[in-house]
Amino acid sequence: MIMCVSEWIRDYQGHLGSVYCLSSFNKPFQFLSGGSDRKIVQWSSNSEDDGVAFAMVDDVIFCLYFDPDND
Repeated sequence: MIMCVSEWIRDYQGHLGSVYCLSSFNKPFQFLSGGSDRKIVQWSSNSEDDGVAFAMVDDVIFCLYFDPDND
C-alpha cells in the first residue's frame, strides 16, 4: 500500500501561467521554478515574499536543473 500525505504550506505568487518544473538552488531554503510564462523564478521557502524573476527564456520551460558543481 502506498500512502501519500500532503500539507498546504502557502500560495506562491510569481508566475503568470502554469508551472511545470521545480529545482533546488545553491542557497539554503531557495528553489527555482519554470513554466509556461518563460520565466525562471527564484523562491525562498522560509519567507512570505513572492518569487523574483531570475531569468527569461525564449520558450516554455518544461524541465529545469540547477548544477551545484558549476553554479
